[in-house]
Amino acid sequence: MTGILRPVAQSPEESSGFRLHYCSLCKATARSWGQLGRFFLSYDLCFLSFFLSSLSSDPLRTKETRCLVHPMKSQTIKQPDRIEDEILKAQFLLLEYQLLDYWKDESGWKKYLAIALHWLVKRKTKRTPPEIRDIVALGISDLQEKEDLHCYDMDHMALVFGHMMEGLVRKIADRCAIPISSEAKTTIRLIGKWVFFMDAIQDLREDVLRMRYNPLKYQYIDLFLGDQSLSESVVTVREKERWKVDLLISHLACSWNELRPEMRRYQEEWDRFFHYSIPAMSHSILTHGFPCLQTSTMEEENGIERSV
Repeated sequence: MTGILRPVAQSPEESSGFRLHYCSLCKATARSWGQLGRFFLSYDLCFLSFFLSSLSSDPLRTKETRCLVHPMKSQTIKQPDRIEDEILKAQFLLLEYQLLDYWKDESGWKKYLAIALHWLVKRKTKRTPPEIRDIVALGISDLQEKEDLHCYDMDHMALVFGHMMEGLVRKIADRCAIPISSEAKTTIRLIGKWVFFMDAIQDLREDVLRMRYNPLKYQYIDLFLGDQSLSESVVTVREKERWKVDLLISHLACSWNELRPEMRRYQEEWDRFFHYSIPAMSHSILTHGFPCLQTSTMEEENGIERSV
């Protein structure tokens, strides 16, 4: 799986809720999108599935099942339902646009692989509801327009992405009959902003080398054209942006504290997510440029090796 919205847990109990939804989304993917689809699952979209499920008044139903990783021992997972189905529609629609970007940016075999995968994914996303497609198309179009203008306003770009994520969650919640408050919308908007921000910081060095768009590259153009080496310039940018990330984390924590009473389950796990996992992941990316935290218990149990 890809993405950075993942729990940093020291024991299975600390991430039990996320693990149930992680496995549920994976199982639903195999059922609706095939085994290949499992390679494109996103932690960030699993976060949204867990988020909406925790807000839902429907009882949490679980089941015992086996999978390719655990063929002999049954695992407890959340019973996949409409939340997973709707999340996956958004997940693969976003993947369609992501592969289109790879198609434009890459060359050689990577370009042709992106073309082939884009064709396969686009065939599947034809059944995506128009209202979900419209939200994603509008958000991506806005981001692309700013990218073509070499927009260097990181806060604005991150907020555009945050609004797109908020719109997606609002529409999926509506389709699943889950009430969603202004506090929940604000939290998701800030989460989207955080994801965009951390992705830009994490990818900055490679984006400069491969001449790809990154708002930080244009915001600090004088620094990259100066006497410092590329590695030194990237480290300098990370340090200059640290205060913004810290402010965003604080804003997220305050938003979560307002939302917390609405969560119907896993409140303590959500506390760890907002007050520990997100700050820890932010510190790791700002300091090292990539997530280098210990492999979470969930990944160890599922035999997944995190690349660092």
